[in-house]
Amino acid sequence: MEKEKVVDANIIVKLFLEEEFSSKALQLRNDYIRGVITIVVPSLLEYEVLNALKYSDIYSDEELIQKFPNDTIHIKQYPIQQSLYT
Repeated sequence: MEKEKVVDANIIVKLFLEEEFSSKALQLRNDYIRGVITIVVPSLLEYEVLNALKYSDIYSDEELIQKFPNDTIHIKQYPIQQSLYT
């Protein structure tokens, strides 16, 4: 039985920026890929991640538009299940 992990924007941002605990974020991603865990995210995750990346001064607006067209985050290699909290 897969464990369900709730992941917020700061974890996803660590996949794009080298930060403290980025290695733990990568481990979560790897566990997801191997089917060990299921990832559930808040409904505003896309906007929170884009905002954090925009103000990180690592990516220009043009790079973010290229990476995430239509203001939608879709990590092709690692799609993340999205769930609304009700």
